[in-house]
Amino acid sequence: MELTVERAEDSDRGHTELREEILERLENVLSFTPDELTLVEPGGIARTEVGKVQRVYDHR
Repeated sequence: MELTVERAEDSDRGHTELREEILERLENVLSFTPDELTLVEPGGIARTEVGKVQRVYDHR
């Protein structure tokens, strides 16, 4: 499973530090580790007209 995470505009953490924290929290809380985790800049994820993030379904 691949996850794309959008950084908060006010985030002052480095890219690597934030990525490691997200992976650690996913493992500790959900016992889940994604195959790939991509961090994008604020506004980097497509949104609907009302501002909600669009989900991408992969029906392989």
